[in-house]
Amino acid sequence: MTSPSRPSRPGTGLTAELVAELRNDIAAGDSTITEWAARLGMSWSAVEKAAYGRTWRSVTDPAPLTAPPPPQEPPPSFARLTPRIVARMLRPRR
Repeated sequence: MTSPSRPSRPGTGLTAELVAELRNDIAAGDSTITEWAARLGMSWSAVEKAAYGRTWRSVTDPAPLTAPPPPQEPPPSFARLTPRIVARMLRPRR
């Protein structure tokens, strides 16, 4: 039997109301996923999944947060080996 404070998903520390509240707070910039995880005593990934809608899809108001774009790939850190560069590399050092 589930407790009245957690009717939607027994065994979790979240309710639909908490998911809505954390989504609002994080979207407004009032708190972070890390702060919510510490407050609820849950893992960061569990709160992150609820905030971005990978879990708790049934909570539609407010809508899940939009995931930030992945970081841009840095340019390659290697140089093209040309005959001139190879010759410089093979030069004896003093």
